Amino acid sequence: MVTSSRCPVVSTFTAALQWVGENKENPLRDEGLASYRRLLQAGVSAAGRTVNGTCHAGDCIFREALPDVYLSTVRDINAFAYSL
Repeated sequence: MVTSSRCPVVSTFTAALQWVGENKENPLRDEGLASYRRLLQAGVSAAGRTVNGTCHAGDCIFREALPDVYLSTVRDINAFAYSL
């Protein structure tokens, strides 16, 4: 288990590797980015990305309207999964 003053408790699973994806127009984007930074400060291997111009989960729910954005997200998640 990883602990730190900035990130009190990080589960054993999370300590292995964490992927954080944020959408630029997501009202919780800043919190997600702060969480990503805390994971890095706690020594957790983490990967993150921000999808500009999309709402929360827009890169997934607008699959037909934004196929290139959707496929990019699928590729990134797939690469993360295979890196485990």
